Amino acid sequence: AGLQLDSDLNEPEDHAGLEFMLTAALMAQGRTDEARAFLSEHLLVFGPLYLANLEKRAQTGYYRAVAALCAAALAGAAEALGAAPVEQIDAARFAIRE
Repeated sequence: AGLQLDSDLNEPEDHAGLEFMLTAALMAQGRTDEARAFLSEHLLVFGPLYLANLEKRAQTGYYRAVAALCAAALAGAAEALGAAPVEQIDAARFAIRE
């Protein structure tokens, strides 16, 4: 999608944020088939559970709100593109229990 990362910071990249950025770039470039495939084959497979876990574990309202906002954005992108996950992660195994 023409994205390049150029960070001289000594910290890991925001993996989930980069995946949202890639999805947005593909959509902005009109590459809807690629965006749909990426969502279906990757981001929708792990994203909803990841974001639900983040919302449960967040220690501040800010991160709970970020998780909820990202979940809504992911659901909206999936609906707009007609994307659905090609497989399901075992939520019983990976979900955070309270």
